[in-house]
Amino acid sequence: MKTFLFWVEPFPIRDTMIHFKDIINFFNKAIVSNTNKEIKSLIYSNNETIKEIAISHPKLLTNLLIPDEIEQCLYKECKVPWENDGINLWLNLFKESELTERFVEIIIKLHKKYKFDYIVYWGTNFAIQKASKLLKIGAIAMELGCSRIPFLDSVVADPFGNNGDSSISHSDISDFDLINSNNNDIDLLLSNNLNNRFYTERFEYIKDNIFLKIDLNKRIFFLPLQLFDDANLLQYSSFKSIKEILEYILPKLDPENDIIIIKEHPASKFRKGAIYANLEAKTYSMQYENVVYLTDKYTEVNNSQLISLSDCIITVNSSVGFEALYFNKPVVVLGKATYKVNNVFPTLENFLSNNFDINEYINKISKIRNFFLNHYLLNKLDLDNPNFLFNYLEFIGEMNKKILSPKEVISKFSTYKIVHNL
Repeated sequence: MKTFLFWVEPFPIRDTMIHFKDIINFFNKAIVSNTNKEIKSLIYSNNETIKEIAISHPKLLTNLLIPDEIEQCLYKECKVPWENDGINLWLNLFKESELTERFVEIIIKLHKKYKFDYIVYWGTNFAIQKASKLLKIGAIAMELGCSRIPFLDSVVADPFGNNGDSSISHSDISDFDLINSNNNDIDLLLSNNLNNRFYTERFEYIKDNIFLKIDLNKRIFFLPLQLFDDANLLQYSSFKSIKEILEYILPKLDPENDIIIIKEHPASKFRKGAIYANLEAKTYSMQYENVVYLTDKYTEVNNSQLISLSDCIITVNSSVGFEALYFNKPVVVLGKATYKVNNVFPTLENFLSNNFDINEYINKISKIRNFFLNHYLLNKLDLDNPNFLFNYLEFIGEMNKKILSPKEVISKFSTYKIVHNL
């Protein structure tokens, strides 16, 4: 018998106890349809999230674990105003802290009672990585992948962690010796999400007066903004606000010869505080005449068009940075990212001074694309198959139990040829 505990993060995020309630949607079909009696699934979270899951997925009732009173009190105590103290409290779970130790105690107590072999979690939680080592169980870090609609709609499972803590973010391009180079047009087609027109849309004329100021004879940069309260920004970069990113980039560009297109994150309208953060960023950027600033009203202007139009994409660690690799574009990655392999991406200074070999760069990123598309990224639909899901989770969990170099992890991933359910 192998038991998997699905840890649906009980820590309250963005002023709600049920921020992670929909994560179970990724696993519901596989858990319910599993007929292998040697596989057992358990689901743990705070009371509010467990209640939501029970209502939405009544077939999962026998899989649900309810926290005890002490555990639930801790989660309720953590629900403090998000933009005041909540964000900083949350970031304590990303490192050694008193809060982390309390979460470790909970995981150890759960394991003593339920003897699970693997713990599957979404997002960053250092307590899980620490507890898994103490318990000698496998931890599987999961999150949305770095390829999104209209490209391959992906998720990822990693033995080291998420985002800038992933196994790949610790790797060097020399670790990819066994990975072949691929043609970017082939990879672009392979990444196709059925019924999407992104391959042809990139060639279409952008119909908006704001783009009339763009002189195609100048260098064009595209900067997709981060969300102001995202771990990708706060934990995996040196920046603490969106404005700080612009303060770093804009003064370095040549106003006579460079144009930069800045686009707000499409999810900004769903997050409290994003309106102010974006307004602050826009106000700062408007003092530069070479800025084209796109608010959320420019939703019809897709990233394929902006990537194709640009000479360089600048990102902290957005998925747009990876998607730009489909187009063989130079990408400057300012933070830590899952796809940021060492000795591949130019710094902003390298690009501005033309101090990098574009042909060598294209060869390197072709290996990264090949690896991600064929061995690392999962289509969300892949998770619906219980045989695949639980075998794959075990594969990742067993890697987590061992002390492996990034090269060894990449080698093990390369043995997994993923055939996506498109």
